[in-house]
Amino acid sequence: MKILGVCGSLRNSSSNSLLMKAAKNELEEYEWLNFDISLLPYFDPDNQFSEQVPRAVLETRSLAAQADMIFIFSPEYAHGIPGILKNAFEWIFHEHTQKKPVYVVIGSAEGENAKNQLIEILSTMDFQIDEKQILLVKGARSLVNLDGSFRDQALKNRFSKFCKSIQPI
Repeated sequence: MKILGVCGSLRNSSSNSLLMKAAKNELEEYEWLNFDISLLPYFDPDNQFSEQVPRAVLETRSLAAQADMIFIFSPEYAHGIPGILKNAFEWIFHEHTQKKPVYVVIGSAEGENAKNQLIEILSTMDFQIDEKQILLVKGARSLVNLDGSFRDQALKNRFSKFCKSIQPI
């Protein structure tokens, strides 16, 4: 199975990049496809499906088309998802991502608002998502080490169970 990993934070060693590292450790038997969302231009609906689609967008869409599923790691900023992550969704969405399953880990102080926004946005874009495919990791910054390991055994167990629930299509 191929997993497209998407981290919604640009911060070096962000909680969500560490959670993505933890997921890669849990799901090491799968192939991970990654891209840097900071390389995507601002979304322009005039270029979304035109001949002027930027090269970085075409490369990202190709990865999304190859992936069997998309695994998103998102913080919650100002009671919502980061703008750069929403920008990435706008570009990724295309005919080869319809009904593609998405799993989400939200590493944040709280995360409920980001969770609700992600369900709404991803469902509207015709990705396959529901509440069972989302894990909230509240207070992630203090619970995850730089190597992607966990400081809290209960969280480690919950995270591992969530990752193991992801099955090939």
